Amino acid sequence: GFFGGFFELREDQWAGFLAGWPGLPGNSEHEVWYKRLIFGINLWLLVPPNVKLQLILGAVGFGGIPFFRCVLPVLQDTTLEELPSTGDTMLDGR
Repeated sequence: GFFGGFFELREDQWAGFLAGWPGLPGNSEHEVWYKRLIFGINLWLLVPPNVKLQLILGAVGFGGIPFFRCVLPVLQDTTLEELPSTGDTMLDGR
């Protein structure tokens, strides 16, 4: 289910999600929109289809615009200049 996929993520991704506070280990994996998007896509790829459906329903039904603002720069005051210029791919593996 959900937790099976969640804990298959890289440890810094799942630990940072649980930390959720600047300065705690792994939080840098969630500080900017593109890293939150990477986290969500990676999680999406790891969970079973029934969990994917529930995530969609929850995001649209309960998250609404605030949910989409946290991952889409067009809905917030950020720019694509926040993207890393190191040449790393946005979707990094586990």
